[in-house]
Amino acid sequence: MQTEEKIRKLKDLSIFVGYNTNIDVITHIDKDFRNLFTEKDAERAKEQDPKLLGDKIDLLTGVLDCMEKGQGNEIQIISQGLKNWMSENMKEVGKRLGGQAGIMSNILSDLGCETILYTTNLSKEQAFLFGKNKNLKFPIAGNTGLRLEHPQKCYREIPTKKNWILEFSEGQELFGVRARENSRFIASSPYRHENLEIGELEERVEDLAERVDCMILAGYHNLLEEYPDGTTWRDHLESSKNFLRTVKGCSQEIKIQIEFSAIHRKELRRAILKEVVPLADVFSLDQNELGLIQNDLNISEGSPDPEKPYEMSEVLKKLVEELGIGGVNVHTHHYYMSVSRNYIDPMYIKEGFEFARDAAWTRASGRKLSHENLEKAEDVEPSEKGKEYRRSLADSLQDQKLVATGVHRDGFDIVMVPNKLYKDPQLTVGLGDVISSTSFAVENALR
Repeated sequence: MQTEEKIRKLKDLSIFVGYNTNIDVITHIDKDFRNLFTEKDAERAKEQDPKLLGDKIDLLTGVLDCMEKGQGNEIQIISQGLKNWMSENMKEVGKRLGGQAGIMSNILSDLGCETILYTTNLSKEQAFLFGKNKNLKFPIAGNTGLRLEHPQKCYREIPTKKNWILEFSEGQELFGVRARENSRFIASSPYRHENLEIGELEERVEDLAERVDCMILAGYHNLLEEYPDGTTWRDHLESSKNFLRTVKGCSQEIKIQIEFSAIHRKELRRAILKEVVPLADVFSLDQNELGLIQNDLNISEGSPDPEKPYEMSEVLKKLVEELGIGGVNVHTHHYYMSVSRNYIDPMYIKEGFEFARDAAWTRASGRKLSHENLEKAEDVEPSEKGKEYRRSLADSLQDQKLVATGVHRDGFDIVMVPNKLYKDPQLTVGLGDVISSTSFAVENALR
C-alpha cells in the first residue's frame, strides 16, 4: 500500500497517548565534555555497570556504555548535586519537546490522526512546544462530558521537567571507547508532578473509550519511590492498571500498546512486566531494553544478538507466551521485528513497519513528516544488512516466502522489515518513538 493511502487512513484514526512529557536539553559529546573528566574518572567509569546516576562518574559510565554498544539508553538522576553540576558545566546546544508521549503526540498529529494527549506534568513551557495542529487535543472532564482542548490551553502553573540528551556520532572516540553507531544517552530527571493518575478523567473513561480507536501508554519508568503526598510508585501503578481494565471493559476492540523504556530498578521493572503489560495488546521495546528484562522473566541469558535474527525471534516468542500478550515488537538498528499470536493480520503490522521506517528516515534527515518527504523516503533502499538478516531468518525458518513478503505464519506470526538508514542523522533522540508510534497507528488505521 502506498504512502498516500496510509496517510488518508490515518486521518480517520483517533489515538490516545499518555503519560510522559518533558523538555529535552541537548548537548554533544565533544572536546568540552571530555574536558570535564580525568583519565582516572574514565578508569573508574569503565569498571562499573550503568546504574542510577548519583555522580559524574555514573554519568560517564552511561555514556561510554552506550558508545561501546552503539545503542541508546536512559537512566534516572538521583542526586540534586549531579543535576546542579550538569547545569553548570555542560554546554546546551538546543531544547525540544521530549518524553515518549510528548514526541509521539506531535508526530501523530502531524500525520493527521486525532491525537488525545494526557499527562500530569503539562507546564506552560512544555505546552508551547507542542505543534499548533487542531487535531492535537488534551482531555478535560466537564460536568456534561468529555471536553477536548489544545494543550496550550490546558497547562498548569508547575515547574518544567527537563532531561539531558547527550548525543554522539558513529566512530567518535571518548577515553579509548569508539562509538559503534550514531546514538545518545539520556540522563532523566525525577519529577514529583509526574505520575500515572488521570484525576477527574477517571469519571469519564467510558466517554474517552467511545472516542478513541487505540492507545499508547508510556512513562512507567519515571515513577518515583515516594511522592510528597506519601504515595508510592505502587499506588500509581495500581491507578494505571485500573485505567487499562476500565478501557478494555468498555471495548476489547481498543488496542493498547505499552511503550517500554530502560528501567534500572528491578522491583518496578518486574511489576510493570508482570502486572501492566499483560493487560495490553502489544509490547514495544528496543534491543537494549530487551536485554534488561530477560533475566527478570527467565527466558534467556544475556541479550539476543541482533545479527542472529532467528535467536531474536525465539526470544520474542517466549516473551509473548510469558507475558500473555498479543504481540511484541522490537526495533534494532538494521531491522524491525514483530512476533504475535492471535493479534491482528500480520500484513497490517508489515505495512505499519514499512511506513515507520520511512518516517524514521525522514525525521533522521531533519525533514518534517510531510506527504512529499515521506514519498521521497519510499524511494530509499533498505539496509543491505537488514536484508541479509531477513534472508538468514528465512533460511532458519525454511520459509523463503519471508524474503519477499516479510511475513512468516506458523503458530506465531513473525514480521521482519529491514530498516532504512540515514547516513548522517540530524537527530537521534525520539527515532524509536517515531518507529513504535507510527507503525502502531498505521496497523490500527488499516485493520
